[in-house]
Amino acid sequence: NSTSTTSACPTLPTNLQTGLVGYWPFCGNANDESGNGNNGSFTGPSCIGCGLVTAAPTSTVDRFNSLSSSYEFSNGFDLINIPNSSSLQVSSQFTISIWVNPNLGGYGQGPSYLTLLQKWGGTGSGASYMVTLTHAGIPILYTNNAITNTSISGLNPISLNAWSLITFSFQNGVASLYINGVFSNSLSNLGNPSIENSNIEIARN
Repeated sequence: NSTSTTSACPTLPTNLQTGLVGYWPFCGNANDESGNGNNGSFTGPSCIGCGLVTAAPTSTVDRFNSLSSSYEFSNGFDLINIPNSSSLQVSSQFTISIWVNPNLGGYGQGPSYLTLLQKWGGTGSGASYMVTLTHAGIPILYTNNAITNTSISGLNPISLNAWSLITFSFQNGVASLYINGVFSNSLSNLGNPSIENSNIEIARN
């Protein structure tokens, strides 16, 4: 048996707050707790011409079994939409860390990948950066420099039905991937993301 609890919104250690532009701990909402005001919402622009209508994900427990502290994205329509801001227009250096718990159904449905986070297109703007999982459970970071896409992939799949921390670090073309804090792969010629005006979307394929 397990017991679900409610907890206060976690505060990041001081050493992780330097240069922080967005922090979404999902404390019953999709607010940005970094202080930069990059708050998310559960509605976003629908895909023009494809019949897609966005929907809200389901609030659920996190890796500590705390209530309303994570979100389940059950299909390609669920998303969290974060409006564009200059603080999210990263290029020469950035780090993206995401806790994920993929289930058995997730790897076999929809397109060839699952979107975790993307600033990748939209009306009047182009692609910049995107983090995905393949259906085999391989994490990938894509960047687009307004001309071509480049990517770095994990060497091994993450576990199904278990929490994993995926971290991509990028600085001046050198990208590194860590899984649960353990180095996985690196690439020395990843292209710098272009500066685009598209929103950030968490999930949605």
